[in-house]
Amino acid sequence: MNPRFIFLDTETTGIEKCRMIELGYRAVGGEPVSLRVKPPVPITIGAMAVNHITEKMVAKLKPFNKRPDYKAIKEELEAGIIIAHNAPFDLGVLDREGIDIVDYIDTKEMAKKMYPRAEKHSLQYLRYFLELEIEGEAHSAEGDIAVLEAVFMKMIEHGASPDAFIRNR
Repeated sequence: MNPRFIFLDTETTGIEKCRMIELGYRAVGGEPVSLRVKPPVPITIGAMAVNHITEKMVAKLKPFNKRPDYKAIKEELEAGIIIAHNAPFDLGVLDREGIDIVDYIDTKEMAKKMYPRAEKHSLQYLRYFLELEIEGEAHSAEGDIAVLEAVFMKMIEHGASPDAFIRNR
Protein backbone atom coordinates (compact mmCIF):
# COMPACT_ATOMS: atom_id res chain seq x y z
CA MET A 1 0.00 0.00 0.00
CA ASN A 2 1.14 3.52 -0.77
CA PRO A 3 3.13 4.88 2.22
CA ARG A 4 1.68 8.34 1.59
CA PHE A 5 -1.76 7.16 2.74
CA ILE A 6 -2.74 8.76 6.06
CA PHE A 7 -5.77 7.63 8.05
CA LEU A 8 -7.30 10.67 9.75
CA ASP A 9 -10.16 11.69 12.03
CA THR A 10 -11.07 14.89 13.83
CA GLU A 11 -13.29 15.65 16.80
CA THR A 12 -14.82 19.10 16.63
CA THR A 13 -16.70 21.87 18.42
CA GLY A 14 -19.91 21.11 16.52
CA ILE A 15 -21.21 20.62 12.99
CA GLU A 16 -21.46 24.00 11.24
CA LYS A 17 -18.20 25.91 10.70
CA CYS A 18 -16.77 23.95 13.59
CA ARG A 19 -13.19 23.90 14.76
CA MET A 20 -10.93 21.06 15.72
CA ILE A 21 -10.49 19.95 19.31
CA GLU A 22 -8.88 16.59 18.65
CA LEU A 23 -6.85 15.20 15.75
CA GLY A 24 -5.89 11.60 15.23
CA TYR A 25 -3.95 10.27 12.29
CA ARG A 26 -1.60 7.52 11.29
CA ALA A 27 0.45 7.27 8.14
CA VAL A 28 0.59 3.72 6.80
CA GLY A 29 3.61 2.11 8.46
CA GLY A 30 3.91 4.93 10.99
CA GLU A 31 2.99 5.52 14.59
CA PRO A 32 -0.40 6.97 15.52
CA VAL A 33 -0.56 10.66 16.39
CA SER A 34 -3.27 11.90 18.71
CA LEU A 35 -3.53 15.42 20.05
CA ARG A 36 -6.06 17.67 21.68
CA VAL A 37 -6.10 21.45 21.27
CA LYS A 38 -7.92 24.52 22.52
CA PRO A 39 -10.36 25.65 19.81
CA PRO A 40 -10.91 29.35 19.05
CA VAL A 41 -14.70 28.89 19.48
CA PRO A 42 -16.78 27.28 22.25
CA ILE A 43 -17.61 23.57 22.13
CA THR A 44 -21.33 23.02 21.65
CA ILE A 45 -23.28 20.89 24.10
CA GLY A 46 -24.20 18.62 21.17
CA ALA A 47 -20.53 18.04 20.39
CA MET A 48 -19.76 17.35 24.05
CA ALA A 49 -22.54 14.76 24.11
CA VAL A 50 -20.91 12.94 21.17
CA ASN A 51 -17.16 13.25 21.80
CA HIS A 52 -17.22 13.77 25.59
CA ILE A 53 -14.68 16.60 25.40
CA THR A 54 -15.59 19.61 27.54
CA GLU A 55 -14.39 23.20 27.71
CA LYS A 56 -12.67 22.42 31.00
CA MET A 57 -10.66 19.63 29.33
CA VAL A 58 -9.20 21.99 26.71
CA ALA A 59 -8.97 25.21 28.75
CA LYS A 60 -5.22 24.97 29.42
CA LEU A 61 -4.21 23.58 26.03
CA LYS A 62 -2.58 25.52 23.20
CA PRO A 63 -4.48 26.39 20.04
CA PHE A 64 -3.51 24.06 17.20
CA ASN A 65 -1.65 26.73 15.20
CA LYS A 66 0.39 27.70 18.29
CA ARG A 67 1.73 24.19 18.93
CA PRO A 68 5.47 23.76 18.24
CA ASP A 69 4.69 20.77 15.98
CA TYR A 70 2.03 22.59 13.92
CA LYS A 71 4.27 23.20 10.89
CA ALA A 72 5.51 19.59 10.80
CA ILE A 73 1.97 18.20 11.10
CA LYS A 74 0.74 20.58 8.39
CA GLU A 75 3.53 19.52 6.02
CA GLU A 76 2.99 15.81 6.69
CA LEU A 77 -0.76 15.97 6.13
CA GLU A 78 -0.53 18.17 3.03
CA ALA A 79 1.99 15.76 1.44
CA GLY A 80 -0.21 12.70 2.00
CA ILE A 81 -3.34 11.16 0.61
CA ILE A 82 -5.83 11.51 3.44
CA ILE A 83 -8.21 8.63 4.12
CA ALA A 84 -11.21 9.75 6.19
CA HIS A 85 -14.81 8.71 6.69
CA ASN A 86 -17.01 11.51 5.35
CA ALA A 87 -13.78 13.18 4.21
CA PRO A 88 -15.34 16.49 3.08
CA PHE A 89 -16.24 17.22 6.71
CA ASP A 90 -12.72 16.54 8.05
CA LEU A 91 -11.12 18.41 5.14
CA GLY A 92 -13.30 21.43 5.92
CA VAL A 93 -12.11 21.28 9.52
CA LEU A 94 -8.47 21.08 8.38
CA ASP A 95 -9.03 24.03 5.99
CA ARG A 96 -10.18 26.16 8.94
CA GLU A 97 -6.95 25.16 10.72
CA GLY A 98 -4.80 26.32 7.79
CA ILE A 99 -4.13 22.86 6.31
CA ASP A 100 -4.82 22.47 2.59
CA ILE A 101 -5.39 18.85 1.59
CA VAL A 102 -5.33 18.09 -2.12
CA ASP A 103 -5.70 14.30 -2.43
CA TYR A 104 -8.08 12.22 -0.34
CA ILE A 105 -10.17 9.07 -0.17
CA ASP A 106 -13.63 9.16 1.40
CA THR A 107 -14.37 5.74 2.92
CA LYS A 108 -18.05 6.65 3.29
CA GLU A 109 -18.23 7.09 -0.49
CA MET A 110 -16.34 3.79 -0.93
CA ALA A 111 -18.74 1.99 1.42
CA LYS A 112 -21.81 3.27 -0.41
CA LYS A 113 -20.43 1.79 -3.64
CA MET A 114 -19.17 -1.43 -2.03
CA TYR A 115 -22.21 -2.10 0.15
CA PRO A 116 -25.22 -0.39 -1.45
CA ARG A 117 -27.69 -2.57 0.45
CA ALA A 118 -26.30 -1.68 3.87
CA GLU A 119 -28.89 0.15 5.95
CA LYS A 120 -26.35 2.87 6.89
CA HIS A 121 -22.79 3.80 6.00
CA SER A 122 -21.58 5.45 9.20
CA LEU A 123 -18.19 4.34 10.46
CA GLN A 124 -19.55 2.61 13.56
CA TYR A 125 -22.34 0.93 11.59
CA LEU A 126 -19.75 -0.46 9.16
CA ARG A 127 -17.66 -1.67 12.11
CA TYR A 128 -20.45 -4.08 13.07
CA PHE A 129 -21.81 -4.70 9.55
CA LEU A 130 -18.36 -5.96 8.52
CA GLU A 131 -18.02 -7.89 11.80
CA LEU A 132 -14.78 -6.18 12.77
CA GLU A 133 -13.33 -6.93 16.19
CA ILE A 134 -11.59 -3.64 16.91
CA GLU A 135 -10.37 -2.07 20.12
CA GLY A 136 -11.14 1.60 19.97
CA GLU A 137 -13.45 4.07 21.60
CA ALA A 138 -16.04 5.52 19.22
CA HIS A 139 -15.94 9.30 18.77
CA SER A 140 -12.37 9.68 19.91
CA ALA A 141 -10.00 10.57 17.10
CA GLU A 142 -7.57 7.77 17.93
CA GLY A 143 -10.32 5.17 18.34
CA ASP A 144 -12.01 6.21 15.12
CA ILE A 145 -8.82 5.89 13.07
CA ALA A 146 -8.41 2.29 14.29
CA VAL A 147 -11.93 1.51 13.07
CA LEU A 148 -11.39 3.54 9.89
CA GLU A 149 -8.27 1.59 9.00
CA ALA A 150 -10.00 -1.75 9.65
CA VAL A 151 -13.02 -0.76 7.53
CA PHE A 152 -10.74 0.44 4.71
CA MET A 153 -8.67 -2.75 4.77
CA LYS A 154 -11.85 -4.88 4.71
CA MET A 155 -13.09 -2.99 1.64
CA ILE A 156 -9.71 -3.63 -0.04
CA GLU A 157 -10.06 -7.30 0.90
CA HIS A 158 -13.54 -7.23 -0.71
CA GLY A 159 -12.05 -5.93 -3.98
CA ALA A 160 -11.99 -2.13 -3.73
CA SER A 161 -9.08 -0.44 -5.50
CA PRO A 162 -7.85 2.53 -3.44
CA ASP A 163 -6.57 4.31 -6.54
CA ALA A 164 -10.11 4.32 -8.00
CA PHE A 165 -11.32 6.33 -5.01
CA ILE A 166 -8.62 9.02 -4.80
CA ARG A 167 -10.22 12.42 -5.22
CA ASN A 168 -8.64 15.83 -5.74
CA ARG A 169 -9.96 19.04 -4.25
